[in-house]
Amino acid sequence: MRIYKSRFECEDTVHLEFCVNKKQVFFTLNSEVMGLAYDIAKLDKSVTSLGISLPEIAKSQYLRKCLIDEIVLTNQIEGVV
Repeated sequence: MRIYKSRFECEDTVHLEFCVNKKQVFFTLNSEVMGLAYDIAKLDKSVTSLGISLPEIAKSQYLRKCLIDEIVLTNQIEGVV
């Protein structure tokens, strides 16, 4: 409980608006997490740039494939034949 309290009260802690087992959910930002978030942001920017450069037909086909894959996966989970 001591570790929980020290992390909960840390100035780098972000408190969320819900509870689990009657305890408020939180996470503590640290250099590792911030580094990973930065890497994700850079990758997201690269992917966005690539997406912008694609022809419209490629974007359309990709979106259609994603939608079909999602429907198939959902049907498998729900047991739909």
